[in-house]
Amino acid sequence: ERAKILERCRRGKIHRARHGSVNPMSGAPYGFAYIKKSDDAPASYRVLLHEAKIVRGIFHALVYEQKSIGEIVRNLNAQKIPTRRCEPRWDHATVWGILQNPAYMGKAAFGKTEATERRKLLRQIRGKAVTPRRTKSTHRDKPQSEWISIDVPAIVARDVFEAAKEQLARNKQLSQRNARGQ
Repeated sequence: ERAKILERCRRGKIHRARHGSVNPMSGAPYGFAYIKKSDDAPASYRVLLHEAKIVRGIFHALVYEQKSIGEIVRNLNAQKIPTRRCEPRWDHATVWGILQNPAYMGKAAFGKTEATERRKLLRQIRGKAVTPRRTKSTHRDKPQSEWISIDVPAIVARDVFEAAKEQLARNKQLSQRNARGQ
């Protein structure tokens, strides 16, 4: 019964996403607020102007000022800009996630990851007891061709988002960690 319910929920979410509904999304990313569906309107994303300003600043710093993610994080922390959860410190992974999320150019993506079976451990982790694990407890990224795009309000222009993607690839290639041993 449980497996049947899970499968029906999964199919229902995919169906809603293919028809452009924001309902199957798990939540709104930074810069957006999730508006629940009501009797007269479907669920939607609404732009939060104070957070959208910060998102635009992050993209501007990367694309136009050619700053690294580390530099952007240090600037956000120095300005004491709170995160979504009102935490005082920003993390590299959070900023990287913002720069990678297509929702900021107006195309939220559903189905970016899938649950997969965890690989067998080669050796036991020191100091941890062996506990039974769920079979599908790991998530793996799906290819972009399998994502389902849902239209949402854009915070940055498409060309700025694409330029940010190119800049991230360039930063990865020119990173100092690639120059070790030379």
